[in-house]
Order: sequence, then C-alpha cells, then structure tokens
Amino acid sequence: MLLLETERYIVETTLALTSIPTDAPTITLLECLPELKKSIDNGTAVYSMRKGRVQIRIKQYEERLYDENDVNSGTALALLIQYVDSDASDPSFGKMDTGEIRVVEKEDNEGLSVTAHLVIELKSINEAMPAVHNAVLEDVNGINKTNISSALTKILHDCTDFEFMNEETRKLNKCRPRVKLDINAGHKLKELLDKGFVAGFKAVKYKTDVVLDDEGDLELKEECIILKSKHKRGEAALDMIKRAAKFAKNQEYSRLMVRYQDDNKKQSTLNVSTREEDFTNGLFGKSEKVILGETIQQCEKKIHEELASKMVSCLIKMSEG
Repeated sequence: MLLLETERYIVETTLALTSIPTDAPTITLLECLPELKKSIDNGTAVYSMRKGRVQIRIKQYEERLYDENDVNSGTALALLIQYVDSDASDPSFGKMDTGEIRVVEKEDNEGLSVTAHLVIELKSINEAMPAVHNAVLEDVNGINKTNISSALTKILHDCTDFEFMNEETRKLNKCRPRVKLDINAGHKLKELLDKGFVAGFKAVKYKTDVVLDDEGDLELKEECIILKSKHKRGEAALDMIKRAAKFAKNQEYSRLMVRYQDDNKKQSTLNVSTREEDFTNGLFGKSEKVILGETIQQCEKKIHEELASKMVSCLIKMSEG
C-alpha cells in the first residue's frame, strides 16, 4: 500500500511484558525504561533479521503528557521505529506528464527505509496487570506487531540486567523481559462489511506427513485454492462469505482468508475459521484513518508532532473506554 503524504492508519494494540524464565518475577516497563532510553540515545537499540539484511532500529523516544498543563494527567511513551531492508527494490519515480521513469539506486550499506510510530501508555491497564499497557501503532508495511515484539525483546535483553532469587536453589539467576504486541479486536465482521466490500477469498488446508517423492525430500505442508468473487458489501457480502466458508469446510479447508477493501481503499485480509458456528460475531482489528494537516514522509527523521499527538488522543479514548 502506497503511503500518502497527509494520511496514516493507526491500530489499537496491547503491549505486554512477560518474564524469561517463567518463574522469574514480573518485570515492568517502567523498570526497563531508563536502560531502554540509554540504548536509544547511544544508538544500540537495533534488531537484525535475515542475516543482517534487515534492521529494525528505535530512532527516537519522547515522553508526552496527556495534558501539558497537568502533570498528573497521564504519560505516554512515543517511539519512532525505523525499518531498513537492503534487499528491497530500488525506489522509482515517474513523471506525470511523460511517464518517464527515474530509479534511485541504493548505495553500499543502504536499504529501503520506512518508519512507524508506536505510542505506549506508561500506566498499566490496571494494578492486577502491572506489565500490560494500552498502545497505538502506526500501520506501516514491514513494521508489523511480530517484528516489533521481537525487536523490543532483543533490545531489552541487550540493555537490561535483571536478577532474581531462585527459591529452589537459593541462588541468583538472570532474567529478562519478553515483549508481545497484539492488535486489539474491535470490529465485528458485519460492521466491516457495511463500510467496505469483499474482493475475493483464499481457502487454506494444512497438511502433515504428506510426502511427495520416494526420497522423502519433498513434503506438502499447505494447500490453498483461490476463489474469485463479485464485489459485494453489507448483508450480500456476509451471505457470500457464509457460502464460501461452507464450501471450504466441505472441502476440508480449515481457514478462509477474506480479501477486504474499505471505503478509504485500504485493503486487508480477514482470517475466518470455517469450523466456527457463528464467525460473524468474531472480532477483527480496529484501525482508524488519521488525516494530517502537515505532510509526513515515508521515513521520518524524528517523531512527527501531529501524528504522535493524535495517537495520544487515541490512547486517552482507549483508557477511558
């Protein structure tokens, strides 16, 4: 999805910390925060993937009051997360009047770069869950919740040094936090179909122990079929999904992926189980389109003031709800 200069999508999420090993005491975000800030400041808040060909780096942080005139109003931590992919294709630009193409070639040690904002409420959801926080994530291709979870887990592992007393051995053991970022469910399927349309289906069947050759080198793990459909919305779309799910179930396909496009032309894939009795009551991620008065780049050098402020406003609504 191409990013426009004055709009972004944000999604409501939950950020949770658990301890490694599991018998270690709870490690909170506030306990990790001083060392995380130092790591960002000295440029070591970096996570590498694909043998170093892809990097996720936390470029900047800010603590933002919910109300600048009230120090007790609540505080959010805004992070600017950069994703760099050295294997991505060189970006190209086309002239509007002639169609002439200009390709910008990467130099050595460069990769295509995008940034996303993650804004976390520093106060936990409640006292019973001191390591669980509301958070809002800017929806950008490449910087997904799984990558961010892995990056934060590795960065906190590198910059913190926690110990706990093992009650069985009576010895001090090392421990560290694991971060998990999950998208909050907020929309029912029917609500989504009133605001967009179904563009197609993909049914998936997972296999086990299906060998395709005598040597056993080839094994079938997943089988899928693509279903083409007319663009429908509302009750008509819901009825079509039910028919597609019934067909997929009869063919022993376990998952049905529904291609969906909303009225803002944002495309997404909804995963529907073919074995659920009433999947229409299933909940899907809640996203919101944000219109900005100032332009925002594909890769920002610093936290975008207006977007971060709107994400904080979203956090306030989440905590009030």
